[in-house]
Amino acid sequence: MTEVEPQGTGHRVTVAVVRSHEPAQGPAEVGFLLGGDARPAPRRGQHVLVEIGRGGREASRWTVGDTAVAAERARIEAAAHGPRQMTCRQAGKPLVPR
Repeated sequence: MTEVEPQGTGHRVTVAVVRSHEPAQGPAEVGFLLGGDARPAPRRGQHVLVEIGRGGREASRWTVGDTAVAAERARIEAAAHGPRQMTCRQAGKPLVPR
């Protein structure tokens, strides 16, 4: 995490992107809003895994620390490379089995 600034009841956070899953190549830095109830609270220098929906401004997943980030990344990568049982979300419709 490269910057943390108080904003409203939460924080405006900027992270240096080390790995991006979707899209595979993303920007070098990403800024987003994080609610004040996020635990642990954000601080500069933390190793984090964040999920932000396409076009979103707020983090929907907040994982902090080397061990937790590695476990969550492994889960995400296993799901992404596992059997193709789901179709992509299209036009706001939920994922459905093939």
